[in-house]
Formats: sequence, structure tokens, C-alpha cells
Amino acid sequence: MFVIFRNNSEERLINIDLISAIMKDENNEQPCFRVEYPSGWFKFHSLEWNGFFRGTQTLADVWLALRYFERLQENGWE
Repeated sequence: MFVIFRNNSEERLINIDLISAIMKDENNEQPCFRVEYPSGWFKFHSLEWNGFFRGTQTLADVWLALRYFERLQENGWE
């Protein structure tokens, strides 16, 4: 499943099945996270899948958003 990871200046379409880690970036004042995948890493603060947008304040929000997107896909929201 592909999800758009977005920050203030760019966005990347990443296959979440290939993600090796997601962690909070402690160097920023605003909530910011890093996703590591085969092409490198990317800092982000929000996620989007199939028109559904989710801002992320905590690492738990990231996990919940990805799980929510997976459930929507399982239920035919493609």
C-alpha cells in the first residue's frame, strides 16, 4: 500500500510494506517524524492515502493513521 508522507516543503509516495522504521525526530520544535525505507529516509508531519489526510502529533498518531488507512483499504475504499 502506498501512502503520501508530507512535510512543509515536499511529499513522497512510499510503499509502507517496505518501511524499516519510523521514529520521532527530537531535533524539531514542531512534531516531526522520520521514516526509513530502502531509498533512504524522509522527515514528515502528516500522511495522506486516497484522499484521507491525517496530521501526526505523536508516534502513536502515525501508527494509528497507517492502521486506519489499511483498514479502509481492506474494506474496499480504493
